[in-house]
Amino acid sequence: MQDYQNFLKTGQQEIQLKDDVPSVIIVSENDWDETRKLANVLFGMGKGNDVVLSTDHNLPDSLAGNNEYPIYVTLPATELEQFLSNLSESFLGRIDDFVFFSGGNSYGNIEDVLKDRGKGYWH
Repeated sequence: MQDYQNFLKTGQQEIQLKDDVPSVIIVSENDWDETRKLANVLFGMGKGNDVVLSTDHNLPDSLAGNNEYPIYVTLPATELEQFLSNLSESFLGRIDDFVFFSGGNSYGNIEDVLKDRGKGYWH
């Protein structure tokens, strides 16, 4: 939030822009049809080399030779708290790479889950 406020004041972007690389898209283990809609949209926007994983999988060490890659979390709010509270070792070191998505009424309000998990919550 502070980065965004600084951007509004100065117009300067502090975030370093990086090349587009393959990503991991995290989907629910439950109700595949509904929860996969958002993941399918994200996958379709990529170049076909993204990886779709459910919450019970470990993250790959690298994708297409990249040790850093975005991790798109497309879980409904009803599953997000449990996922974040039970992160495996492969996820714990990658929290700064999480990008949270929510889509439609069936996903619920993920902000209610994330608001108590500010920067530093996991560290």
